[in-house]
Amino acid sequence: MRSSHSYSKRELLDSCLRQFFYEYYAAAKKLPFDPERKAVIRELKEFTGVYLLAGEKLHWFIEQYLKKGMTSQLWAEHTCLAAFDLAVNYSRDPEGNAGLRDAKYPPPMLLEFYYGDPRAEELAGKAREALRGGIQRFLANGPIKGLWTEIKAGEHFVEQRVGGLPKFDGFGIEGQIDLVGRDSSRVRVVDWKLGRNGESHDSLQMLIYGLWAEKKFQVDPTSVTARRVFLGDGTLEAEHALDRAQMAVGRARLLQDIELMKELDPYGRAGIEEAFSPCHRQNECRQCKYQGICPDNQSGLAPRQTSVSLTVLPSRV
Repeated sequence: MRSSHSYSKRELLDSCLRQFFYEYYAAAKKLPFDPERKAVIRELKEFTGVYLLAGEKLHWFIEQYLKKGMTSQLWAEHTCLAAFDLAVNYSRDPEGNAGLRDAKYPPPMLLEFYYGDPRAEELAGKAREALRGGIQRFLANGPIKGLWTEIKAGEHFVEQRVGGLPKFDGFGIEGQIDLVGRDSSRVRVVDWKLGRNGESHDSLQMLIYGLWAEKKFQVDPTSVTARRVFLGDGTLEAEHALDRAQMAVGRARLLQDIELMKELDPYGRAGIEEAFSPCHRQNECRQCKYQGICPDNQSGLAPRQTSVSLTVLPSRV
């Protein structure tokens, strides 16, 4: 595993260490692990869920629109909805649509269909509606449109990768910022969310914004403000400013995550699956693409076996 910290790693550290093992160790070609299970895990690594896919396509639409302008609207909206629908159709019948796996851009397998979740059709329908509604709110909601129009009128960056930051205890920091703009007094960060207004700001994420702004613009990190836009219900929350106390909390959390990753690393490199505790939570397991390979899976679901079942095919190169 690369010595790096990212939002995705942090989420798995919080939710399920066993899933963390499968994602970053068991799938690696050069690390020791049961070869047959490794081949399966490498296939499962490409799976996604209906809401994750919808969120990915929503971010893609916004990126295309902000970079290419309103002339791209119809094309981008059609393309992202069509890609979502293709993944659903493929996942409903992977045997009948096996030829799609050889396409230039093959659709992902959706875990809700693969594992036979009885709510798969319902969840897919709701996720598609959330995607469609999110696009419309981005385009037509007055306060939301006013925000991105104002930022886009000045110096701004869309889907800006975070890189080149100072290392923490030997670990690099990785990430991506949805939209960032700079004016005379501040750096403004915007996070697009597919869902609805809920949890509080993440101190670690705010810290990363501040560190990036300091390096990119040569400004004090406390000049950074962030706000989340919940495109699921059109909520535009108030701007949240980074302060010294929050930076301290963010640094502490970052170092705690890194310490845990360093403690687990020898076991991961040795392929010791049991050293990574499973979550034992049904809802968490049902959202995990590795539920079919985990001996401690609590989802109550089982992979659908067909003549083209991904779990019996060799790993693609």
